[in-house]
Amino acid sequence: MIVVEASGTEDPQVIAENLVFDNNVAHLDMIVTVVDADSFSRDYGSTDALSEHELADDDHTVVEVLITQIEFCDVIVINKTDLVDTAALAKLWRILHVLNPRAELIDARQGAVAVSELVNTDRFDFDATSSAPG
Repeated sequence: MIVVEASGTEDPQVIAENLVFDNNVAHLDMIVTVVDADSFSRDYGSTDALSEHELADDDHTVVEVLITQIEFCDVIVINKTDLVDTAALAKLWRILHVLNPRAELIDARQGAVAVSELVNTDRFDFDATSSAPG
């Protein structure tokens, strides 16, 4: 088993294409995106370019990258749920479900998620994942 942790600015579809189509030596089990419940609203409303935060040398915005990562995944781990109230968490769940209705949503505190929810799930389906609503 190999776990690939990409930076927060990487495009998961490019990574998946490289693993699945270019190498064809590994089985891609799933793509997981971690969303920070506490900062999601600020990032989702941001029009800042990544370059303004010295996160990348291109003109993609924070929200563009955030949406790309949410749309192209099988599981969304909503981290830091203890830092938001129930209403904010429910709103976040609705937004994430609209952006990616096929993704499983998992609440987490301090990144704690059961290994069984993330390993040997065989959830990845390139066609289904790449045809997200966005």
